[in-house]
Amino acid sequence: MDRELKLEGQATYETVALIGKAISGMYHLTVLPAVDLDMVELAVVEIGNNTVEHAYQGEQNKTIWASFKYSKSSVSITVSDNGSRIPDHLVAGLDSVEIPEMDPDDPDTWNTSGRGFGIINQVMDEIVYFQDNGKNHFRMIKHVK
Repeated sequence: MDRELKLEGQATYETVALIGKAISGMYHLTVLPAVDLDMVELAVVEIGNNTVEHAYQGEQNKTIWASFKYSKSSVSITVSDNGSRIPDHLVAGLDSVEIPEMDPDDPDTWNTSGRGFGIINQVMDEIVYFQDNGKNHFRMIKHVK
């Protein structure tokens, strides 16, 4: 049986953290390995934080939506907004972004930003970005193996 949870809230970093925890709770109901739980939650929070920072550029009173669907074969998590879309040049290469290497001897490589899409690619099996009815949707899918 497929199950779905839909969440909606004000687009703030605090709301994103709550969405991450709610989705983490739903993940426990699946047959997917528990070892992936923290990374899946991190992927959700990365996309949610990108929504607050980039899609809405910190504007107040904006909405973020998230949905969590699971079946016997996969988990699908979609984070949506009605802010600025991800630029086409980034969308074209979303599935090939890797986490930048850090050099312990070079502080210039210690950036905490710019790692989100790489993290998502590392933990999720598919990512899809699309627009529908004036909303931007970022879908992350994890398959049961």
